[in-house]
Amino acid sequence: MDEAKLQRIEQLEKDLSFLIKPGMTAEEKLKALRDSFWRSHNAGFCDYMAGREMGGEVSGDTELWDLDCKYKYKVDALIDLLKEVEKQ
Repeated sequence: MDEAKLQRIEQLEKDLSFLIKPGMTAEEKLKALRDSFWRSHNAGFCDYMAGREMGGEVSGDTELWDLDCKYKYKVDALIDLLKEVEKQ
């Protein structure tokens, strides 16, 4: 795995320190991330609002959805990176 991806993992783990605890195995991290509130609760909402924004719709909701969904996207990104690490 290249240095940029490792740094990205470190940053995401730091941002998600309320879910990821020091000393957790990769498997434990994946379980905590998969079970997280942001991923399950906001999944449909975040995708819906992102689609509206990409479709050119501008509203006051845009700022709110970005704030509500930032952790969902970080959780999903870290899951993808940790899966990649497991394969190596």
